[in-house]
Amino acid sequence: MSFLIAGLGNPGTRYEKTRHNAGFLFIDRLALDYGIQLKRKIFDSLSVGSGMVCGERVVLVKPETFMNLSGKVFPKLFRVNGIDAQRCLVIVDNMDLPFGALRLKKGGSSAGHNGLKSVISAIGTSFYRLYIGVGRPEASERDTVSHVLAPLTEEEMSILSETAVKIAEPLKNLFAGNFEKACHEINTLGKSGKTSS
Repeated sequence: MSFLIAGLGNPGTRYEKTRHNAGFLFIDRLALDYGIQLKRKIFDSLSVGSGMVCGERVVLVKPETFMNLSGKVFPKLFRVNGIDAQRCLVIVDNMDLPFGALRLKKGGSSAGHNGLKSVISAIGTSFYRLYIGVGRPEASERDTVSHVLAPLTEEEMSILSETAVKIAEPLKNLFAGNFEKACHEINTLGKSGKTSS
């Protein structure tokens, strides 16, 4: 059975290199590293491609609805690919983690993330989540919406790109059902010393 990895974000050039699109950035990097072509399916509101990642057939997905409607694409993807929530990883940004830090978990609430709210509404809570830290702004600098929709600096883009490269090997343990080992390896990968400004 395939494993589905979906990165959440907003479509369009306006949002392309923003903190809120960290999930899209990770999918793009996985696709590049493993030679997976993402094809845009306009009528299904997504970009999707499949291929082998570390010996596992993986379906990579970027929902191209806006963030708060991300869940709409999942039921059909599950049907077409014979996948269920137990074989699904959703990658999202998280302001409660330092920039570049990673946390892998399974289940739980949306913690206020609109993309996750939509996914939970569509497929329940039992999927895996990979949170990518984007930090919080200083109170004096900008509100949280402006923070997550602000363009990433070159340094921040480099950090996320380097981190995305590193997650594939630890994902093998997730593919094999060894969640605890995957958690240990992934949660120690991210660079937790940088905070966004």
